[in-house]
Amino acid sequence: MHLSPPTRRGASLIPLVIPWLLGAAPDDVVERTPAALAAFARAHNPRVRAATLESAGARRAAEGADTLPDPMLELRAAPLSVPGLLPPDPHGASGFGAELMVAQRFPLSGRLGHEAARTAALARGVSAERDSLLLDLEREAALVACGAWEAATVARVRGRHVEVLGAMADVARAQIASGRATVGDAQRLDAETARLSLDVLESEGELAALDVETNLLLGRAAGAPLPAPGEQVPWLLAEPSAPALDERDEVRREAAQVEAAQAERARANAAWVPDLSASLGYSSMWPLSHAFTVGVGVELPVFFGGRSAERDAAGTMEQAAAARLDEARRRVTAELAAARARDAAAARMLAVLEERVAPLASARAQTARAALSGGAALDAALDATNEERAVELERTRATAARCRARAELWRAAGVSFLATPAPSVTP
Repeated sequence: MHLSPPTRRGASLIPLVIPWLLGAAPDDVVERTPAALAAFARAHNPRVRAATLESAGARRAAEGADTLPDPMLELRAAPLSVPGLLPPDPHGASGFGAELMVAQRFPLSGRLGHEAARTAALARGVSAERDSLLLDLEREAALVACGAWEAATVARVRGRHVEVLGAMADVARAQIASGRATVGDAQRLDAETARLSLDVLESEGELAALDVETNLLLGRAAGAPLPAPGEQVPWLLAEPSAPALDERDEVRREAAQVEAAQAERARANAAWVPDLSASLGYSSMWPLSHAFTVGVGVELPVFFGGRSAERDAAGTMEQAAAARLDEARRRVTAELAAARARDAAAARMLAVLEERVAPLASARAQTARAALSGGAALDAALDATNEERAVELERTRATAARCRARAELWRAAGVSFLATPAPSVTP
């Protein structure tokens, strides 16, 4: 279970029992808020499970990296003779003999320590990558929540204006007898209503597609039930406080790669030190029957060409890892600055639409429609109504853009937006 603060440290077995205690199942209805979708995705998304298993495997590999090589057992049997091919034994010995030997290698170069340091660093890198994946899932959850709200709101706006145009058509038909409107006016309004009904169907189809994408994120079947998005915007209002640069998951991952490369270079530099091997054996082969043997061996390399190449390659890989670490630090800093700029721009655009543009368009449309009842020309009322609808749709899209910009800002800051840390799947 991922129960750490926003920087996500530590894990436990709690997520194994929390879904059971809460009755959570992959097909349960999930509230369409960023927090609810993110928590459900952390518990059921297959990518989280795969990343968790990879992290567990890397930790297990690190645990066994500093152990001695497994001892080797060797068994020989003699004599092996075929009648008629070998001369007779002058000693008359024809019994069966065997030799059993157990050998253990002891690396003297510090290879085990270097290998343990390398695998431990790689395990930390895999863990940081998993933490980064969790933040990616949270961002995706916020984005699909914003998209679903936008599609549903656009459909509501268009549906409401279908009713407005229908009411205007009724007014026009009522005025035909008095000569204040023509049949063409009513037909024009009916045509506008029909075209707008097609736009409503388009918005509903977009929401249905977002339902499929949401279920994919949640690790559920494409047709699993989802509630209709609410009218309230799924805001992430508070601006996150970014952690220290070296605490960012992307930086921690690349820093772990640098540590792994350093350990590999240290191992390559010490590769000229020979390994020591010790053996203990028992032999019943003729002519020395029932003899115990003890052996000590030292492996002395004759040519250092391969080891020299490994050392040069390890040094090059360390430099490459250091370059990637520097790039990661620069990238996360730049992404955060860009996300803040986009969020500020989206906030300014939305403020202008809500405070100035939308109220004026709504007032103008209401005035024009009221005048239509008194016999005013249809064109002015229709133009004002269409402008009102366009402004409402623009405000809806600007609101969704602000919602997405804030979600991107939280991801760029490298912080979880969950108020209560949510569990994640464990192997």
